Amino acid sequence: MKTKYKNILKVTIFLLIFCILLYNIFNILWLENHNIENFYDEPKDTLDIIYIGASTVHHSFNAALAYNLYGYTTNILSSSTQPFSAAKHLMKEAEKYQNPVLYILDIGRVAEDLNARRSNIRQVTDAMKWSDNRTNAINEMLSYTDVDKKDYINYKYSFLLYHNAWRSLKVTNFEKNNDLYKGYIPSPNVSEEEIYCDWDTTDTMELDEKNEANLNDIMEYIKSNNINVLFIVPIKEYKEEIKKKTNSAIEILESNGFNVINIGKIKEIGIDGSKDFFDKDHLNVEGGTKFTLYLAKYLKEHYNLPDHRGDSNYSSWDSEYIRLKELYKEMTKNDFDELLEKYSKIEQ
Repeated sequence: MKTKYKNILKVTIFLLIFCILLYNIFNILWLENHNIENFYDEPKDTLDIIYIGASTVHHSFNAALAYNLYGYTTNILSSSTQPFSAAKHLMKEAEKYQNPVLYILDIGRVAEDLNARRSNIRQVTDAMKWSDNRTNAINEMLSYTDVDKKDYINYKYSFLLYHNAWRSLKVTNFEKNNDLYKGYIPSPNVSEEEIYCDWDTTDTMELDEKNEANLNDIMEYIKSNNINVLFIVPIKEYKEEIKKKTNSAIEILESNGFNVINIGKIKEIGIDGSKDFFDKDHLNVEGGTKFTLYLAKYLKEHYNLPDHRGDSNYSSWDSEYIRLKELYKEMTKNDFDELLEKYSKIEQ
């Protein structure tokens, strides 16, 4: 009998080790590291703010700079062209590991077609740990697409798609992604064309039925779980129709008691369409610095956020800020402190 139990134990241990190895192998084969994956590396209950949204977030908010100025920590749960329908599930995922003072939701895509590209869905769900929440995120985001339900399994079990990825393995698959600075991705480039970024209309247009239902669902989740949320319309170039529909979304949110900041309407930030973008959707490092100086101060003034500066448990934030300054020097041959002095009106 003892021999039987020993054999069962050996098989169990073998299967456990095999599953762990398999999981890590598919992580190596997977598309790339990014902010949603890196979220799980942060120690439990050390994040004060969770900022959720598309690539406009990780190209605009410099979390390491905000920490250096005020001492609160911000995690950026972003991905390229992230469907707005992912927001509720990312909040649910964050709640498992952190107890933030505030969530910030980027609503630049609140009026966009919910029929997201497959790769943009995968950038969210492939990075999430396996759970019922991940399955629900997959089911909801795919429900807006033309993917046949029998193919949902390929999203739930990503190795069914990536099992042949070993053929294109590169050294970079085994390296840690060092391009993220507490979620921020700076770019020194300047768009060759001037970006029309002014929010110059107060006109409204009804949201599409699915978009409004999705927005109502997220508001209901927030209210029922008593979560503190700030909504932000990022600054970029929008089609007129999207501006009008977003105005309707803002009205819905504000009528339900939520705070919304439309960055394109705040002239004092000083965003310049001729030099502060690297393309029509994304701020470069100068634009991102202006945006961060404004938002970081706003958050400190309007929310009860702690100051962790000087606490050795948060030393990684100091290190990332130093690393970011070194990168800026390498990219531009200029000193980051001089850039701050140029744009900052904050008493430090």
